[in-house]
Amino acid sequence: MSISLNRPCASSLNCDANRAGKIATILALVLALPAQAAAAEAAPAAAGKASEAKPDLFAQQAGQLRANACAGLYSALGNGAVAGSTYTLRTEADPAAPDAHTVQGTVGMTYNLPDAKGQAAALVSAAPVGNRCEGQFVRVVPFQTGCSQVLRDFPEGSRPIGNLSGVPLYQLGGNGGQVLTIPSGETCVVISIVQGQQQL
Repeated sequence: MSISLNRPCASSLNCDANRAGKIATILALVLALPAQAAAAEAAPAAAGKASEAKPDLFAQQAGQLRANACAGLYSALGNGAVAGSTYTLRTEADPAAPDAHTVQGTVGMTYNLPDAKGQAAALVSAAPVGNRCEGQFVRVVPFQTGCSQVLRDFPEGSRPIGNLSGVPLYQLGGNGGQVLTIPSGETCVVISIVQGQQQL
């Protein structure tokens, strides 16, 4: 089994030594995915003491639903989506043919980091497509700082790629996915979109 994820770093949540400040650390947590996603069914991200104490809920719930074909990718994407948070997960799969259809998780998260506090949410999905699984997560995180600061701390090589009805869209450097930023008063809501694939 081989899993390939669009991710900003290979082995560390604080992966770019050139980034500075609290926002960079939070972005590293928020954008991070597991380092060795292909190991076993996919190693969970190191996300603080609260998450380390929990089992891999993504793999566990996919297994309970017999959605095993794409469980590795689902777990890798899911654990990347919840990095740095405490969370609750609800997983769904087709009861008649779970390995032939999408496995999807809806996640409620709580961040208690210096510049990311409060509720957040993510959707995680993986589905078989031919001889591989394809999946993605979409995560919404409120930052307790302005979008201009968040943008300064994007990974090197990040660039704007569009404006969707006034909402800026960025391609993150290091093949780290895409991000939408929405100002909300003096804070910034960051929507991350990360895709991955796994050979069956």
